[in-house]
Amino acid sequence: MSFFTKEIDLAYMGIVPFVLGRVYNLPLQMLAVTCVDVGAQVVFIKQGLDKSSDRPIKIGVTYGSTGHLLLHTFLKRNPSIHPRVILVNLSPKEQVKALLNGFLDGAVLWEPFCEYVRQHTTFCEAFSDLDLEGGLLNVLVARTDFINSYQNIILRLIDILADATKQIYERPEYIANLTRPIFGENLDTQRYVQMIQTRFSWERHDVICHSKKVEEQFQKCLQNTFCFLLEADLVPPVLRLDCSDLKPDLSLFTSNSNEPIDEYLKIRIGYSRDIMCLGFHIAEIERGFQRAGFQVININRDLQETIAKLPKQVRTNILSLKELVILDPDRVVQLAGYALESELIDLAKSYNFSTDTIGLASLINTLYKNGFLPRTVSTLCHSLRELRNLASHPDRDNPNFRSDLSPIQAQHALEMLVDFYLWRYELQQATSVCPKCHQKLRSNWILCPYCGMSMENG
Repeated sequence: MSFFTKEIDLAYMGIVPFVLGRVYNLPLQMLAVTCVDVGAQVVFIKQGLDKSSDRPIKIGVTYGSTGHLLLHTFLKRNPSIHPRVILVNLSPKEQVKALLNGFLDGAVLWEPFCEYVRQHTTFCEAFSDLDLEGGLLNVLVARTDFINSYQNIILRLIDILADATKQIYERPEYIANLTRPIFGENLDTQRYVQMIQTRFSWERHDVICHSKKVEEQFQKCLQNTFCFLLEADLVPPVLRLDCSDLKPDLSLFTSNSNEPIDEYLKIRIGYSRDIMCLGFHIAEIERGFQRAGFQVININRDLQETIAKLPKQVRTNILSLKELVILDPDRVVQLAGYALESELIDLAKSYNFSTDTIGLASLINTLYKNGFLPRTVSTLCHSLRELRNLASHPDRDNPNFRSDLSPIQAQHALEMLVDFYLWRYELQQATSVCPKCHQKLRSNWILCPYCGMSMENG
């Protein structure tokens, strides 16, 4: 969403969100492959899982991530268990907690969470990025207008990040002591060094330094990712991936380290606490950006800040639910689901749709098919609906079964409800209309999230 509103200039991301942005015609280009996963992402399955049983198999995964792509491929290759699998949308940290507490039969994780699971559970490694043709890549991307406006500093930024990343091989123990508190606080130094050096390839792969091998891998990875988005119904089938203009021609750029940088220029970088962003963290901790004269602003999402953007009554309701996350997770999920249903019914009535005879799943599908819910919002709604079903009707055939949802699942349900409220609130604040699909938009959006039309041309 931050690329829709120009809140970010550059961002680290996995290949899936990059392709998703390109499919929706977001004005972004790839500057570099920051790292290549080499066994860094793994599908873990419970040891001794009965493949002949009809019991549902709950697997944790972060929707829309490269891990989601990995799991999708694994299930395609294992059709016998595919129909039984229930996906539970959780962050890696939440998945680890759920595994340890016996709430999941499997999980899709990336490092350092994989290493933690290897040490503390008996779960088997069933599939990894090494089993994927084309593998998994992580990329540094930037808005096209930012690239075009600041060609003189793009190469300097890439050089800073490349120099920081080189230290992973040149000064491994120093880098371990510097960054282990961020990524691997549960690992000893030796194990952490081994992980960052063997589970990732950190060779310089910016657009200029691309080798033929990396370019072929990149193209294969792009196509695999696009196929996954279509098959997982994460993008409409009418959309296509335009592979032209994916990367700027950096060979035409010039870099003058002596040229002064505008002191008022603030570069906004989106990143996470994932190891693919290790180069950024090293450069930031060692003040590489500051020494070069750059002012870098870190863009991170905070739930408390997001709640603060909502209307007072909604904010009060969310905070009251937040207090119950630990005490009664099932109740939180149920109430979040009913709150979502109430909002969707109000939305349907505002468009003169009857809601008397259809269930929640049909209501979400109806609103989506008629263009009143963006695909990302409809996916979110279905995820929360499925969680509510687990809390309300865990197993109709077994009256002795209790769902016992974990607090992390309740927290995730709450976050999804907040995201929905935020979307509705922004819809109510809409000040413009897309000329193509006629949906309401915020005036600062540069792209319509419903049909992908650019709003900067008119």
